Amino acid sequence: MKTVRKLTPVDPYDIQGLESWLQDMAREGLYLTKYRNSFCTFIRKAPGAVRYRVEYCKPDRRGPVSPPQALIDLYQDFGWTYVCPAAGASMPIFFTDDPRAEEPHTDPPLQGELVAQMARSQRKSLLVTLACYLVLAVLIPLLPPQPLLFLIGGIHTAPVVAMLILSVPLAIRDVWDWRRTVRLARQLRDGVPMDHQVSLHSRPLRNGAGALMVSAFSAWIIIAGPIYIVYSIWEINTDPPPQAETYFTPLSLSALEGEGFQPDLSRNQYGVSLDHSLLCWDQVGLDQSGWDSGGREVHLYIRWYRPLLAPLAQPLAQELLDKWQALDYRSWWTTPEETWDSWTVTEYAVDGLDWCAVAVQPGGGFQLAALSGNGRAACVQYTGSGSLADHLDEIAGMVE
Repeated sequence: MKTVRKLTPVDPYDIQGLESWLQDMAREGLYLTKYRNSFCTFIRKAPGAVRYRVEYCKPDRRGPVSPPQALIDLYQDFGWTYVCPAAGASMPIFFTDDPRAEEPHTDPPLQGELVAQMARSQRKSLLVTLACYLVLAVLIPLLPPQPLLFLIGGIHTAPVVAMLILSVPLAIRDVWDWRRTVRLARQLRDGVPMDHQVSLHSRPLRNGAGALMVSAFSAWIIIAGPIYIVYSIWEINTDPPPQAETYFTPLSLSALEGEGFQPDLSRNQYGVSLDHSLLCWDQVGLDQSGWDSGGREVHLYIRWYRPLLAPLAQPLAQELLDKWQALDYRSWWTTPEETWDSWTVTEYAVDGLDWCAVAVQPGGGFQLAALSGNGRAACVQYTGSGSLADHLDEIAGMVE
């Protein structure tokens, strides 16, 4: 018999929706063999008018977790066959192709008590979800103040954030599903029998969409992570070492210092680092150091980005300028907050650039230049006797 897999369009706790969907599938010749939150497995046979019933119960945990054998035997006495569990062993699915088979539930108020238990189980899950979002809400103020730099910071950052954002409407759907279960329990307690064939037009693909999202995220973590690690190892061991000139024409420390500059070759004058992320695959770092004519140590650090979306370049450059004003890269500690206001920031209109600014900290001896253009962003940190403002054309050339 041919096996067919179908996206699961309804939540397992949506008893009426799940029963209706399975019965619709049977009319098309597809009979359930295995239920999964993302995909259900069917076998293809002749179409038939069969009935499916979904029960809620407490699983038997004395051996392998499964529906109670007494419940399976009871359904069998009524002419129903156990198919498989849904949502774990607490939601077994039964079917019958005998039109004379009796309904397992003939007392709506009693069935309403079982559905009310299911609603309480859903509520517990919702409380756990709510607690997780409260924890995230507490952590949000602790996140870096530069959201773009945070998003492009690693290969997994963007998928994690995307999953958190997309999970919000799914959590809202969980609340609606719970409210539907509560209404069904109230209806049964009032003596109104359950309708086993309902319209599925009002059931969005919430369950399948959520499962696909989790599956895609898991695949990204499992597949992209190792690929990124292998690629990084290959890149590190590539001979010759990577050159910044592959991506842009870097500003030279020699041009800033002029005559008498001595590069510090022992510390790797052109130390190039490459990094990648989902939103910004090309990220280049270039570190230069040496001594000026007076024997003082000077440094030049360049960070260059080509984000996936060109409009992100300018806000990214602005975030780089803000972030680097709070960092002392020469001594690798954070400058005191009271010194942040000592920076003097001047914006410049430069041909070919969307935005350019130079920040100077007279007391600390630091200079910063940040710029964006042609869908690229760069930031330069410099400590020395030269002036970044005198080399704007060369700096602009890094994003041409």
